[in-house]
Amino acid sequence: MTPGVVTLICAVPLFALIRPSCTLVPGVNLPAKHKNERTTDGLLPLSLNRMSEHFQQLNSRLTQDLREIVERLTELERAYEHAQEAVRDHAIRMQMVQEANRMLMEMVDQVRASRTGEN
Repeated sequence: MTPGVVTLICAVPLFALIRPSCTLVPGVNLPAKHKNERTTDGLLPLSLNRMSEHFQQLNSRLTQDLREIVERLTELERAYEHAQEAVRDHAIRMQMVQEANRMLMEMVDQVRASRTGEN
């Protein structure tokens, strides 16, 4: 191996040793303290404490969102149960109307039969 390759291979682990408490997190828009803190690909090095705070905030937001989703699902479940009751009530009423209609038609047929028998 040439000395340049050895230097390159050793440089990467040395960088990790120099800044062991920093991590690159994509998509985090935190202002850099110094212009040279930004990496070449636009990522910001974040300390573990700052990352922990960031993830705690995300966790809080997600927990709140989940609570709201559960509340909404509970409301929808209640609405669905009420709709089912309304459908059952409507079906019962429709059966009663059909039965009343059938009875009325029988009475009409009886009246017609009695009239035709009279004539």
